[in-house]
Amino acid sequence: MPKYGYFGYCKKPILTIHNVLAILKGDFPLHCGCNRYVVGFDKKTEEPFISEIFIKADDMGKAEFYKGEDNSTKLKFFGTEVGAFACLDGFSEQAKMQMIGREIGYNASYGNNARQIVPVAEESEVSTGSNLDMLLYINNYDLKKPGETMVDTSMSPIEAMKHFHDGRRCAAGSTQTGRGGTEISYWANPFPLLKDNDGTILHKNLLEKYTETEQELISSIEKLVKKDEMSIGVAYSMLMAGVYEGNTDEQIEECGFNNREEIEQEGPTRLAESLIVSIKEFAVKKRNRMGTKPNEVDITVAMVGDSRTGKSETAEKMEGILNMNIA
Repeated sequence: MPKYGYFGYCKKPILTIHNVLAILKGDFPLHCGCNRYVVGFDKKTEEPFISEIFIKADDMGKAEFYKGEDNSTKLKFFGTEVGAFACLDGFSEQAKMQMIGREIGYNASYGNNARQIVPVAEESEVSTGSNLDMLLYINNYDLKKPGETMVDTSMSPIEAMKHFHDGRRCAAGSTQTGRGGTEISYWANPFPLLKDNDGTILHKNLLEKYTETEQELISSIEKLVKKDEMSIGVAYSMLMAGVYEGNTDEQIEECGFNNREEIEQEGPTRLAESLIVSIKEFAVKKRNRMGTKPNEVDITVAMVGDSRTGKSETAEKMEGILNMNIA
């Protein structure tokens, strides 16, 4: 029925319940996509290579705290859903065509905020916790020049947290913000909304618990980064850089693009290439830290962002690049 056509009426209440329970339990909800990468090492050269990718979350998950063998606090990621809830509004016709035959379907022909539900993960993977190795905020509108890294983990955890707190992204036009403008929401709008934009506290007890847990999260990340057990920073997908009202035609040309339309495809590809490099580099450090030199290690990467920031698009580009390399 058109009255219930907006997919958020189904999705957001369920995720809100999940996040309220997570907050009450002392976990930290994350509005993100998350993958677990299996990194192997060549027997002769010991060069790292990504052999498998497992999706842990397409849109939402949580970080749980636990004590490691060294008695220090570490983070474990759990996902929530086995399907990708793709918003079709901002996709190009080419991208929509690529989905045909893969979707379960919901209201693809409805119009505004139309969605397709695509199964992407196994329940066993979603419900099993994995050590969180990399936490990245997705910037979908800033341009990067060819050769520049699209994954910046050189900043301090405190500097990185400013990006998560700001939660800024370029809108696709499916919200009250017009297409090409920027909107902000704390941690990319983790449901439920605990404090209004004007500062009004909506749920005092939940906000206090959430704030307390966030402080523990930041403190734990700082210690893990210092020991090289975790990376945190910003990933630049450029997915909406072509429509972002702040980017001039001159800047787009300087960054190696012939027109605004091609950025949607090329941006996530550049991020995928940089992310592959970052994952391999972290895998080498993790393996060396383990001492036993295992044949493979797991690297779990969570990328925080709302819809149309490039979570799913980057993952698809990575699979394509890795399949070509393996072949």
